[in-house]
Amino acid sequence: MNLAAAKKLQIFPVEIKRTVGYNDCMRMKDENKKAAITKAIIGLINQIGFANISMSKIAKATGLSAATLYVYYENKEDMHNQYQ
Repeated sequence: MNLAAAKKLQIFPVEIKRTVGYNDCMRMKDENKKAAITKAIIGLINQIGFANISMSKIAKATGLSAATLYVYYENKEDMHNQYQ
């Protein structure tokens, strides 16, 4: 039964309100993860060069998910700009 049907039957007369905002659910940054990402980036640059690095290769090298990398960097170019 959906919420509208429940309201009609007076089974669930209380309005459900969203209490957790988007920012509350965002992943928190962790300095240990940032250090692992930095180490992986430097290692991959030395091994295969910056042009051949992808976010998925960095994720694999760190053992983190690609989604976690995007908490720290918008994209590969953002990463490059932070290390210049």
